[in-house]
Amino acid sequence: PVTLPEHQRGSTGRERALLALAVTPAGPAAQAGILVGDVLLAIDETQLESPEELMDVLMNTGAGHDARLQLLRGGTVTEVTVHVGERPPQ
Repeated sequence: PVTLPEHQRGSTGRERALLALAVTPAGPAAQAGILVGDVLLAIDETQLESPEELMDVLMNTGAGHDARLQLLRGGTVTEVTVHVGERPPQ
């Protein structure tokens, strides 16, 4: 989780969000256009403040379905559609 700078709180209405630290090449996030450094604000209208919240929504959405992800990139809020894939075995 990251705390957004004061100037970004007004445009997002959020104080905290998630920072994309890694994006798996050819994975669902990369295919949706998510980049390292993007700030993930919400998924399917669920505000994100922890990685667990993100995983909960993805697990409930299920593989093969789409999720709308709101993100902040370069000071601009945008939305992308992520096609949820199977979670690789750990």
